[in-house]
Amino acid sequence: MKIATMRFSALGDLAMTIPAIRSLPQKPLMITSPLGQEVLADEVDDFIILKSKKFGDVVKLIKQIRRSEADVLLDLQGSDRSKVIRLFSGKKVIHPGAIDRCRTHRCATEIFLDMAIHQAGGGLYDYRSSRSEKNYIVLHPGSSQKWESKRLPLEKWQEFSKALWDRYELPFMITGTDSEREYCEAVKKVLVGSSHNRAGELSISELRGLLDHAFLTVSTDSGPMHLSAVLKTPTIGIFGATNWKYLMAKLLKIQLSPIHLRE
Repeated sequence: MKIATMRFSALGDLAMTIPAIRSLPQKPLMITSPLGQEVLADEVDDFIILKSKKFGDVVKLIKQIRRSEADVLLDLQGSDRSKVIRLFSGKKVIHPGAIDRCRTHRCATEIFLDMAIHQAGGGLYDYRSSRSEKNYIVLHPGSSQKWESKRLPLEKWQEFSKALWDRYELPFMITGTDSEREYCEAVKKVLVGSSHNRAGELSISELRGLLDHAFLTVSTDSGPMHLSAVLKTPTIGIFGATNWKYLMAKLLKIQLSPIHLRE
């Protein structure tokens, strides 16, 4: 039985596909986006790529799936678009509708993945880490421009770095996109201990490699946080309410740099 797996979306969603792929009895045919191909290049050899969300590209994708040798289509997306794709795929489909509403404390996504992988002939996926190498600690303080409100005041990163440096004395690798470089540089200046700002320097595959060999990742709610976790790197995710100063600045139409925010 040959398996095809379908997953699109953003970096964090794609990262969550990694343990599912590793739990399958064989490397699947991966149906994904160009970003997905970059994220999953080390996990999968064969891809069918949805170039865009345009109707014509979706039709081309369906034709490619129908022509493929896959017997089973494992839909890990569960969206309206993936529903249409699987409906016309001509394949046996395993999808989120295969399970009932979650009635336990486990995440519904986790339950679905376990059941779907089992139906596809695989085993339960495992997030347990056995990390022992102490190379460096990754700090991912940034977020996209859309979610600048997730950025913490600089003194918080200073507190985190002091606690981590006092305990481990490991250098910090600061990650982010090019648009986050200014904020990451401001974070670097207040950190306790040795640090390197890698924001804007890393491709997706290079970021993955950096996270994969880290001793620890400390991150805001972001794609790199999810990627770090599924690579079994011990990961601390920082969540919190939106900073009220951002809301007031938006209301008053004031440009407010996150670098100068203070609690």
